[in-house]
Amino acid sequence: MGAQTETIEQPSSSTGNESKTSFVMLSPADKVKRYYQANFYLNEGLIRTGKINPTKVKRSAWMPAFLEAFGNPQRGIPAIHIAGTSGKGTTGIMIAEILRAAGVRTGLHISPYLQVATEKIWVDGFYYDPLDYYELIEDLKPTIERFRRHDIPLHGMSSVVLAIEAFRREKVEFMIFETGVGGRFDITNFLDTTLAVITKIGFDHQKTLGHTIGEIAFHKAGIMKEKTPCIAFAGPGIRQIVKEAGLRKAPLKLVKEDKTFRSLRIQADGSVFHFRGDNWALDNVHTPARGPYQVENAALALCVAEHMSRQGLHIDETAVRLGLARGTLPGRIEVLSRSPLIIIDGAHNSDKIDNLVQYLSQLKVKNKLVLCGVLAKKIKRKLITRLIRLSSHIITTEPRVYAKEPFPADKLARLFRQRGVRLVRAIPEPLAALEYAISLLKDDDVLIITGSLYLAGNIRNHWYPEADVLLQRTSYPRIRTELTPEEQSLS
Repeated sequence: MGAQTETIEQPSSSTGNESKTSFVMLSPADKVKRYYQANFYLNEGLIRTGKINPTKVKRSAWMPAFLEAFGNPQRGIPAIHIAGTSGKGTTGIMIAEILRAAGVRTGLHISPYLQVATEKIWVDGFYYDPLDYYELIEDLKPTIERFRRHDIPLHGMSSVVLAIEAFRREKVEFMIFETGVGGRFDITNFLDTTLAVITKIGFDHQKTLGHTIGEIAFHKAGIMKEKTPCIAFAGPGIRQIVKEAGLRKAPLKLVKEDKTFRSLRIQADGSVFHFRGDNWALDNVHTPARGPYQVENAALALCVAEHMSRQGLHIDETAVRLGLARGTLPGRIEVLSRSPLIIIDGAHNSDKIDNLVQYLSQLKVKNKLVLCGVLAKKIKRKLITRLIRLSSHIITTEPRVYAKEPFPADKLARLFRQRGVRLVRAIPEPLAALEYAISLLKDDDVLIITGSLYLAGNIRNHWYPEADVLLQRTSYPRIRTELTPEEQSLS
């Protein structure tokens, strides 16, 4: 089985902080160690794992003072802020790659990461350098510690400031920021937003955002700023978005199927569509992002590019097509092996599972085997029902991520059995579950690994070890770094 790779460009030299001359001669193992020390502080040092006393203060209320303490690094960096239930990350990477292809130095922040935390700080095609990451945390740590209190969400706040400060040091011309949860009260909602983007809205994080589409849309629409343009997908929740735009006097562009875009072909290797913007008309546009919903994300990205071209950026058709060709994220209907066919997808809500089901329906495969694992907070009956549509042979496992409890593999297997699935086996350790699943595959079978982005990250380690992703600053490393198993392990 061969993992699919892509051509990797060499990272350009840093244009930001250049004070790490003493780090230049560090071995790969030492670089991994420095990163691990920094990330240990950010995770184990800052994530609150105990019971939190109730507080009436929203977590976003702490953010203005936190940013002020760091000198408001977000000021002066034009931001494209993206909210939505599905497609935020993919839309973000599509926009970022189009801007990069047009010669615009761009930063991208998405969350969560799959394998290494530096994925959340993307600059011009590469993840943040691990030694830059180490030094950045060392620089910011004293100020972070001034805010240490039991009721302040320091991990999330610090992660956002790390990305912003990294972009400032790297002198990006634009930064693209994905919200964490919702938008209106999110800790990312303090940027110098020049454009708000809202992707498709559906059901997720209902405990925080509400149990109706209108309530959820209210939170998403909250990223709009006074008289600042917004581009939004015209789907569920659109009334709330239009209402918010009116209150904010924000120019609103709606992306509509059959008007802004028309799908031509949804294929195994992506989709082809026609695009019609306010001024642009592009035919037979291809996106390698897999799944029927990705055309919606690509159309949003093209509307953003068209808007920015009207603001003075030189973005031609070549940049658009090249950017979309590069604009995919790992762990989103990603093919890891072609013979036998192995696909990972971090789908963890109903809309994303539906996207996966529709994509797989077009593949001509004899048998489907599912390996799935979910977080305890994400387990829902609808998710189980949709996963059963994928296969009648299921292996359950447990995603591994710090401070997030997995739903036990044996309990998940029991739920599938109760729904009539006979072939079910629980193997809690993800890579052991993968090894067992692979042993069952024949050449014309497909293995689908889904249920959590964290599980997707766990499984990717089999093909792309975390240390290689970290050191080569890409999710598609081409070279295996000679490290011991202990040195390779970052978790």
